[in-house]
Amino acid sequence: MTSKTKSTHRIRPPRWASKLLEWYCKPSLYEDLQGDLLEYFERNVEKKGMLRAKLIYIVDVLKFFRTYTVQKPQIFKGMNQFILLSNYFKTSVRSMARSKLFTTINVVGLAISMSVGLLLIALLYDIQKIDDFHTNKDRIYRVISKRQVSNGGVSNFATASVLAAERVRQEVPGVEKVVVLNGGLTGDLSLDERAISVAGFFASEEFFDIFSFDLKRGNPGAVLAAPNTVVLTESTAKKLFGDADAVGKTIFFENAGRGNAVADKSEYLVTGIVQDVPQNSHLRFNLLVSYATLEKPGSDASKQDWLKEMMSDNVYVLLDQNNSREVLDRNLERISSEENAAFKNAGTTVTASAQAFNDIVPGPHLINWRGPKLEANTVNILIALVVVIMVSACFNYTNLSIARSLTRAKEVGIRKVVGAGKAHIAGQFIVEAIVISLLSLCLAILLFFPIRNEFLQLNEFASGMVSLSPSPALFLLFGVFAIAIGILAGVVPAVSFSKIKSLHVSGRLSNRPMKGLGLRRTLIVLQYAFSLAFITVATLAYKQFHYSVNFDLAYDTKNVLNIDLQKNNPDVVIEQLRQLNEVEAVAQSFSVMSTGYYWYTQVRYLGDSAYFNFNSIDENYIPLLDHKLLAGSNFHHMAGDVKSAGVIVNEKFIERLGIGSPEEAIGKVVYFNGVKESVLGVVEDFHYGMLDSPVEPFVFRYTPQNYKVVHVKLRDGALLAAMDEISRTWDELDPSHPLKAEFYDQHIEAAYQEYLTMVKVVGFLAIISLSIASLGLLGMVVFTTESRMKEISIRKVLGATEGSLLYLLSRGFVTLLLIAGLLAVPVTTWVFEKKVLSNVIYKAPVGPLELLSGVAFVLVLALIAIGTQTIKAARTNPSQILRNE
Repeated sequence: MTSKTKSTHRIRPPRWASKLLEWYCKPSLYEDLQGDLLEYFERNVEKKGMLRAKLIYIVDVLKFFRTYTVQKPQIFKGMNQFILLSNYFKTSVRSMARSKLFTTINVVGLAISMSVGLLLIALLYDIQKIDDFHTNKDRIYRVISKRQVSNGGVSNFATASVLAAERVRQEVPGVEKVVVLNGGLTGDLSLDERAISVAGFFASEEFFDIFSFDLKRGNPGAVLAAPNTVVLTESTAKKLFGDADAVGKTIFFENAGRGNAVADKSEYLVTGIVQDVPQNSHLRFNLLVSYATLEKPGSDASKQDWLKEMMSDNVYVLLDQNNSREVLDRNLERISSEENAAFKNAGTTVTASAQAFNDIVPGPHLINWRGPKLEANTVNILIALVVVIMVSACFNYTNLSIARSLTRAKEVGIRKVVGAGKAHIAGQFIVEAIVISLLSLCLAILLFFPIRNEFLQLNEFASGMVSLSPSPALFLLFGVFAIAIGILAGVVPAVSFSKIKSLHVSGRLSNRPMKGLGLRRTLIVLQYAFSLAFITVATLAYKQFHYSVNFDLAYDTKNVLNIDLQKNNPDVVIEQLRQLNEVEAVAQSFSVMSTGYYWYTQVRYLGDSAYFNFNSIDENYIPLLDHKLLAGSNFHHMAGDVKSAGVIVNEKFIERLGIGSPEEAIGKVVYFNGVKESVLGVVEDFHYGMLDSPVEPFVFRYTPQNYKVVHVKLRDGALLAAMDEISRTWDELDPSHPLKAEFYDQHIEAAYQEYLTMVKVVGFLAIISLSIASLGLLGMVVFTTESRMKEISIRKVLGATEGSLLYLLSRGFVTLLLIAGLLAVPVTTWVFEKKVLSNVIYKAPVGPLELLSGVAFVLVLALIAIGTQTIKAARTNPSQILRNE
């Protein structure tokens, strides 16, 4: 390179003048104009010098500021885009007005599906706000437990041993605070003549250091430090004290505590007032009692039983800013291993682990959960189902758009002749889909409110933790959702129509109308496959529910009414009940069996030790529920403070401990938590648990101090009269508390409520999906019939009957529906059994009738839709169609 060239490259015209040229000049002219000006600039530098060359360059840049070189301002570009969108909108409205059936089907179909989508958006919006008021929520973890027994059964619990809390507090680095909550705290608060029923927790003193509940009165670190101290919510305090200050006052708590851990009626000092618990909190309480109230003098956490105490308490841990969950998990695993080593012969291990606070709701299924709950799998399933519904509605739009390809192809061809590009064509159809989606949104919002009300009444979680109340932010999400659905629905027609070639001068299409037959058939099959899948799931869920509530438990629950004693004197209650003519027998127990509640205790026999489920009953329980006694004898009436009365066990119990036959087991000595007992009797195996667990070893104990439920056997034909008499008797015995009574069969139905809820939710979605698919099928039949009117007329002239025409036009659609059934029913059945019922041991037998009934129902609906249009076309006068041919 020569020195002259190098010097030229170092010389540049004024930068600001070049920037000015770039700013105002049209992009199509800028490169050539700039090149010419630079060439003149270099020539002037050589001939006239640098200064004059720069001045000339500046003058030339200003001189070329002409109308033909200046590009339009950005504001005019935006106006052009606005005008273009406005034209898209006008064209879309005109197209929709010309095809009223197409528009109606799509608007109604999208509105029905979008109403469910809006419900899901509102639910997810409320879910993400659960527990979000806690300042330290990202550093809070709950300790949960996994219990594994020797037979391979695994159970996951929301609770943990208080020993875990103490060891975490003392041994794990980076732990700021640990709080222990003991649930099941219920009773009556009283002051003078006023008394109210309350429920809450025994809470350790760190409660307000971890959680951000708003303590209005009291010292956060001291209000729960001393025994027999209580923190009331504002509404509870107002009920007792009115507008007076409650702090420092003494109240009575009657029937407080778990079992007999606290006296029946004790004095408590009010040390704090907390704001009422927000609706979006998974912890619910009217009051908090200091955990120190539960602790006996001289008790030592290190002496607690790792396995026995695992089911009692919730443990929450607050980590400092510099520590992670992995450190906590490693230490919990170490602590679990060390504690389980002490019980290596018990046949049961408990492993503690950390659960992030944000993962509690929604979260996994855990036993001993307190308060409203929502499982993460349920949310995921709902999302998947709603997505399927929305995709099905979008299929309608795509399918009907392709069906109208001939009409729209001419329109697209003309547009391209006058200069429209692919982007313009695609934009037109996207805007049209968005307009239809926004129209659907207006109708969907009207449908949203009644659906929301039904959903809120569907289960405890929905009515307890979410409100689904509309808000500006929620409506903004609704709008974004509608636009997204519009784009999703319109993208396939937009891309397909944009590929159509221009018209020739003769006016004929240069290519055949868009070939969409294969896609249309696929979409119809998928739509009906989704509908049949929903119907099949609803059918299988109802079948499993009916099978579960009618399962042979090996004991009789017919006409048995379970009454919660609510800490009333059982002898008085039973005496009054026995005087009623409608009552056949009365018995007592600690809990209602076969409903999902488990209580277990350590059992030791010779050198073997294990943890077995148990229930406390009286001498009337076994005959009332008709348990079959295989050997030995029943309990006999004993004093309420009895320490040892023997035990009655089932067959699995003696099989697990290797005792021998039922007769050989009688009189054998076993130890229950160190208490010596002898086997008094053996009953036939029965289902204490639910159908997701096998028949397990079980123990009946005679402990009158633990009775909480009265079982009343009512005579046949007198149920309504009996309920009236029992309600009247209860009001006389306990006017302060309403009667809590349910028939045993109702208790069992409530235990399997998840199946019934599934039936309601999936059944509702099945109706929606089937409605959308039927609307789409109706539209397809109308367009297909209209496009074949000449063929139908010619066939009629040649002698075709209405029946033959119905067969001709319907056989293709019926074939597609049968294919959908062959795909949906087997796959859905397999998925339901392998996923939904994966943990269920006893599954309902399913026959062809249950599986094919849904297919038959869908076929009938489809034939009605096809038949109405086909018969209408078949009855059209052929001369009106063919007179111009």
